[in-house]
This record gives sequence, structure tokens and C-alpha cells, in this order.
Amino acid sequence: LLAGMVGACFYTEWKYRDLLLSRTMLLVGIMNTLFATYDIWDDCVARTVPESDAYKFAELVKCASPKCIGVLWLLISIVLAICLLGTALRWSGGGPNITSASDFSDFSWACMAGPALFFAAAVIFRLCCSQTYRRTRGLQWPPPASDKGSEVSTGELSVAS
Repeated sequence: LLAGMVGACFYTEWKYRDLLLSRTMLLVGIMNTLFATYDIWDDCVARTVPESDAYKFAELVKCASPKCIGVLWLLISIVLAICLLGTALRWSGGGPNITSASDFSDFSWACMAGPALFFAAAVIFRLCCSQTYRRTRGLQWPPPASDKGSEVSTGELSVAS
């Protein structure tokens, strides 16, 4: 896909060729940065396991807990992400001044709607379909079977008492 965009950028006279490639690369960079920041949160702050990098680093320096190391890494990641996004937007060149939503072209709306729909689909999948997250963080449907106590049926949902 990226090779096709590079080819379109160099070998066609398409009006949006440079914009498409630069915004796609910006999107890929932002998505990687967001995932890295989320991964730091998930692996180093939200839970501490002896196999994590923060745990090993805390053992090495012996002056901070693994959660403290994780929070420090998370803050560094957030600050760098904000600074680098601002730098990338400044370097990406000027464009028309946008004062309201009606100033966006159809192509701009399509470029914003695509990632937003993809993100929404990913969140819905994680909450509703992913077996990993359904047990711990997502929606509890169907309700888990309970081995303890008696169950009282209330229509479609069963409630353990």
C-alpha cells in the first residue's frame, strides 16, 4: 500500500498525491506513538509483573518501584508524543486557513472519517468480541457461569446471589 502511494506521488499528476502520502505517514507515526503509550500504561502502570521491563529496571536501579518507573516512562512518552506531533504539524507546511467545519474538503472529511471508523470498530471488537478482554474489562455478555451460590433467572440475564 505504501509502495503504491509512493508510486502515485512520483509518477502521477494527481492533485492530492503529496497530501495523501504525508498525512498517511503522519497517521502511521501517530498510531505507533499512541500504541506505545498505551502499551507502557498497560504493561508498566496498570499491572506489575516480574517479567515487565519496568520491574527489571526497578531491580537494576534499586531506588524506585516498578510502578514509579512505569509512570515516569508514561510521562516521558506523553511529553514526547505531544512535542513531536506539534513539530510534525509545523513542518508539514501551510494549507488553507480553516475557520469552521464547512471549510474542510470532502477529501479531508474522508481522511478523518476513515481512521475514526477504524478506531470505533477496534474498540467495539475489543469490548464485545475479544475473549481476552471480555473476561476482565469488557462487556459481560453472555454472563459468566457461576459455580458459587444459587442463580436466580430474571428473563434473559441470570443473576447470581
